[in-house]
Amino acid sequence: MWPNQGVIAFDPHSGAEVLSKLPCPPDVQRARKTSGRFDMRLESEAQKTADLNRILDQIGSGKGVKNSESLI
Repeated sequence: MWPNQGVIAFDPHSGAEVLSKLPCPPDVQRARKTSGRFDMRLESEAQKTADLNRILDQIGSGKGVKNSESLI
């Protein structure tokens, strides 16, 4: 099974602070910093879209997180 992916964008110049305070749910198998439109890519083996959205909502509620999207 391919992992579900999510991407996250941070507020400008707040990446280091966001990363230091970012909650990482146990459902996340891998998190990688990226450059471009998004600042981080997450991989999860969530079984349902709702599970991936819950993970992204939890992370997205952190201070300095601008937005997130799921890539299924």
